[in-house]
Amino acid sequence: PMKALSVVGYTIDTSGNVVESWIVRSAGQKALDDRALSMLRHAMPLPTPPGSLFQRDPKVHLSEAFVFTTDGGMRLQSLIK
Repeated sequence: PMKALSVVGYTIDTSGNVVESWIVRSAGQKALDDRALSMLRHAMPLPTPPGSLFQRDPKVHLSEAFVFTTDGGMRLQSLIK
């Protein structure tokens, strides 16, 4: 079962580098929000995104949901379908 949800917003460049990240929706606990941001930092560099994402801007803004479970686990839930 879900314990908390933290939504992280981030900006990537054409190489897949995260150039900025922030909390869009807090889990209500700073430690969980910090863990979500840390997980994003540890995933860098991200795979090189397709060039079609950058037609208007050299940076793209994205969001991902980090779901924290009651057993201490965490899973990433994409907000893009």
